[in-house]
Amino acid sequence: EALQQADVGFLSLSSSKFTYAVPGKLYEYVAHARPMLAALPEGAASRLLEREGFGLVSSPTSVEGLLENMVQIVDRDRRKSIHEQIIRRREQFAAAPQFHSLARRIRSL
Repeated sequence: EALQQADVGFLSLSSSKFTYAVPGKLYEYVAHARPMLAALPEGAASRLLEREGFGLVSSPTSVEGLLENMVQIVDRDRRKSIHEQIIRRREQFAAAPQFHSLARRIRSL
């Protein structure tokens, strides 16, 4: 699979209409422990990436910010650091535990 060969995942949302959205691809990258380069509006996805340290985020309107982050993410040590952070935290973002938790809640109703 191409994702397993990738060093970095890329996420983008071009409109501030999507500030509530967290792209499903983000969770796929977390599952594969891929550092992320993102061009996102201020919102749920950018906050999650920054809070968890899963990647580098720039505004979708900032070419300079994206370029700066691209320069940073090509650094092997920087990618390794982000990769290790994802490994430490990814269990909280895995789908299976979420589904099990939801199933327990439904059974308790």
